[in-house]
Amino acid sequence: MLESAAQSKREGKMKKKKKNSALFSSAFLLVLFCLIFSSHTAAQVEIKIENGITVVRNPKTPAQVKGVPSLLTLKEDLVIGKETDKEDYWFSLLNSIAVDDSGNIYTLDPKEVRIRVFDSKGKLLRVFGRRGQGPGEFNGPGSINVRRDGNLVVNDFMKRKYSFLTSDGKSIKDVSTASFNLSRLRFDSRGFLYSINWIFGEKQGQEIAKFDQNMNRVATISSFKTETKPRVTIPFKNSHYFDLTSKDELVWLISSKYEMNVVNPEGKLIKRIIKDYEPKKITNADRERIEKEESSGLPQKITVELPQNFPPAEDLLIDDEDRIYVRTCDRDSKGGAFYDVFDSEGRYISRFSLPEKERVLVIKKNKLYCIIQESKESIPLMKRYDMKWK
Repeated sequence: MLESAAQSKREGKMKKKKKNSALFSSAFLLVLFCLIFSSHTAAQVEIKIENGITVVRNPKTPAQVKGVPSLLTLKEDLVIGKETDKEDYWFSLLNSIAVDDSGNIYTLDPKEVRIRVFDSKGKLLRVFGRRGQGPGEFNGPGSINVRRDGNLVVNDFMKRKYSFLTSDGKSIKDVSTASFNLSRLRFDSRGFLYSINWIFGEKQGQEIAKFDQNMNRVATISSFKTETKPRVTIPFKNSHYFDLTSKDELVWLISSKYEMNVVNPEGKLIKRIIKDYEPKKITNADRERIEKEESSGLPQKITVELPQNFPPAEDLLIDDEDRIYVRTCDRDSKGGAFYDVFDSEGRYISRFSLPEKERVLVIKKNKLYCIIQESKESIPLMKRYDMKWK
């Protein structure tokens, strides 16, 4: 009896010891897991100074940055172009939009050579523009921008000029761009203009150039040239994409490399923003589709040359809070394009997708503006989303 009681006591102590040991082991593993996880989380974004330049290295997935909203919700809140029964509420073509500080939307219809201005609720305010050779007249308007002083700039590809207009369409001046082949333009707060200049000839390429208000070249920020191949078309040629921050800093990249360069107003490189990514392979199905699209209308002897992978970037935009949005070649399950979002410091914080046909052109005051050049109804549309950050 006494021996049995002693044995039970010993067994109880052993069970308690094992239980305590198990609890200790579990606690140790939990602490170890937390340390590993926290170490992994802390290492998600690496920021270092290398040769006097800030280098921000981002992982493949968005990082959780304390105090920085990263959860984005998009809700469609305006569509312009569906009301085909109302005069000037629809477009024959739509290739560019701009938005001023009051939320007024400027739309450019190159076929009708018309600029339509809508208020923030989609009400038509005014219409101007006409075809011709005189001041404020256009032949082939390609893009429209709102400068920081509220005036407009229209790039006329056919007439090789920039037209400066007031917000109600009155001509201020025309500036010749005949010495260049320009696309995409941005103005900083001091009136300097940044644009992409296309280089043609035996070697083709692009450069990001800075001009004064009279189109005198001030600086060349980046440039590249590649050899042309006879009877060969290359769908994924290198392209520059860039935009300006509120501090007049230029952020640019070349589509073949996921590395953004930040240049201050004096032209000095001050930061590199690098993102790790998984190259997206061009499958046989992709290859057949692209070759069919690219060779349509071309002579049969023309060859379509494709790389092994899609480029990592298709566009770059910056909002008024200096977040950077990179449109990628990644697609969701429905074929929509993914956009990677970086905060003002260059940290990768979020990702979202939009339908392939919706091209984002402006992001301002937590509103995201897209153009759809051909909707399901085969008509051009302007669509706006409300953005909620948490």
